[in-house]
Amino acid sequence: MIAVLACAARWASWALAGALGLWQLGILASAALLALAGETPSGAPGRVLDGLWFLAIQDASLILTVVGWPVVGALALCFAWRLVPPPAAALRFPGVTGAPRFQWRGGALTFLWGNLENGIVGPAETLNRWNAFVWSALRNSANNLRYLPGVSKAGRPLWYRTWTIRGRLYYAKAGWLSDGYPCLSFGAGKGY
Repeated sequence: MIAVLACAARWASWALAGALGLWQLGILASAALLALAGETPSGAPGRVLDGLWFLAIQDASLILTVVGWPVVGALALCFAWRLVPPPAAALRFPGVTGAPRFQWRGGALTFLWGNLENGIVGPAETLNRWNAFVWSALRNSANNLRYLPGVSKAGRPLWYRTWTIRGRLYYAKAGWLSDGYPCLSFGAGKGY
């Protein structure tokens, strides 16, 4: 099982690295260095650093999403999930309750493609291979990235706009939500 995951991740990462190019890897490296340097200063320089960090998080999320497609696909095909007790994370992260949920086997190797809030399938979904793949690889891909140190922080900026086209409301938002989680979203409705 681990060999299948390693092979799928290696193939996907090679394909993605070639597609993204060195520019995005450079942004990711610079933002990581900025994060290691400490908190961003207030004012305009802070907004610029927050913007660079947001781009780096989105780049990392894109990479993990594409790498996750074959990884989560292999996990789903092998029924590699288990029922876990309420997570210790329920005490540390907003939105994570103390209810048991299904998570991928593999511990730290599969943590990023799980979902601490709902598990590997949505709350109203039946646990099967297809639903687990759709929820974990397509709908909530790399969902647990937000729990890594430095990714989520309340008080960072959020850009949010709405507009109406032919009587229907649409929205777009990018930045950090009030709970500190990063967000890049658009679609019909208000977006909250």
